[in-house]
Order: sequence, then C-alpha cells, then structure tokens
Amino acid sequence: MAKQKVSTQSKILSFVTAAVLVVLVVLLFTPFWSWTVKEKTGVASVNDYVWFPGDQKDLIKWFQAETGAKPVINDIVLCPILMLIAGVVGAVLLVLKPGSKIVPVLPVVAGVSAVVGFLTTAELQLGANWWLQVAVGAIAAILGIVSLVFKLIELKKEWSA
Repeated sequence: MAKQKVSTQSKILSFVTAAVLVVLVVLLFTPFWSWTVKEKTGVASVNDYVWFPGDQKDLIKWFQAETGAKPVINDIVLCPILMLIAGVVGAVLLVLKPGSKIVPVLPVVAGVSAVVGFLTTAELQLGANWWLQVAVGAIAAILGIVSLVFKLIELKKEWSA
C-alpha cells in the first residue's frame, strides 16, 4: 500500500488536538480538591484519588460532609481513567500518525468523558477547577470531531478519484 501524503491542515489539527489532550491530562495531576476535616487540611489531585483512594480517608469524609452521601468510587474514577488513557494514547498517536483515520476518535472519547463525568459527578464538581476540565474536554471533543470530519472528506475525495 502506498504511503499517503498528509495535508498540512490535517497535521496542524492533529498537533493542536494533541496539545489540548496534554493539557487535559496534566490537569488530572494538578491540585484539585482542598479540604478541611476536624482541623486537618489536605490537597489532592484527581489522580491522587483515582490511584490511591485508600490514602484519601479525610477527602472521603469531606465528600460525605459536602454531598450528604457516601461517595461511590466507580462514579468518581471512571471518567478520569478514560481521560488519562484516551488522552495519553491519543496525544502520542496524533503526533506520530497525524494522517491516521481512526486516531481522532481518542480525543472525542477523552473529551466526552471529561464533559459527562465532571457534569454528572457531584464529587468532581467540588474541585477547584472542574469547569476548566469541562471546557478543555469540550475543546478536545470538538477538535476530534472536526478531525474526523476532515478525514471523512479526505476519504470521499480518495474514493471519488
């Protein structure tokens, strides 16, 4: 199979989308929650809770105090895990294979996970910059969709020729 030439627009879109995914992933590791429980204060990133929930006993107590319900771990960790995996793999593949027809699905997965997860999970809305996660996730999803549309247009041109 002959190697296809990747358009400059497609490369730029891939690199911009990769950069947005990197920002989305970095936000998962920045301080997100800040709490005080019985004179004890703490700070945790989303990934602190995702990967070490047992170390976050005071954070869990704070969640209960703020939401009035015991937090369901799966509700809190599902979207950040999807964001992390789709974000890292997507960013790497968008840089290494900017002409790929299927890779733009990954920013859509990461972005939709961020938007849906942060808008539907009360504990994630307690974070300092949850709205930023939603905004960057929406941008990633939109760029992924635009990239997929470009790929479909390119495919249509190839089939027409």
